[in-house]
Amino acid sequence: MEKRKNKLIVILLILSLMIFLTGFYIKSIVLLEKMEIPTTLTVGDKIGFDTDTSVLTFGIIKPGSVGNREIFLENNYTFPIKVEFRVEGDIKRFLLFENIVYLNSGENKTISISTIKPTENDYGNYSGKLIVAIKKDN
Repeated sequence: MEKRKNKLIVILLILSLMIFLTGFYIKSIVLLEKMEIPTTLTVGDKIGFDTDTSVLTFGIIKPGSVGNREIFLENNYTFPIKVEFRVEGDIKRFLLFENIVYLNSGENKTISISTIKPTENDYGNYSGKLIVAIKKDN
């Protein structure tokens, strides 16, 4: 009886380990890259530009106006990819963009990220991050 119990425990441990490792393997196949890009916007009385390319910043925009930034995508893989975008933080409600972009091998595309028109009630500083996930497109 004790041998059976030990055998069952060993089998369950092996199965658990296999499931755990399979999960990591599948994730490594699907998710190729993940980037988190700091993102900022200020709604104010003046217009201000920020040309920093390491962050996605819209500078200062006035209520009733819009901001626009572009991101250049390039597929250097030998297979098609899917690029997924999402935003976290209080800046989220101001941004408009394509959520998913597909690129064939060697294809380039420039996507636009725009702001909605803030109102007089939106004065302030907003921040967050743009999360970009690059996955193999099956």
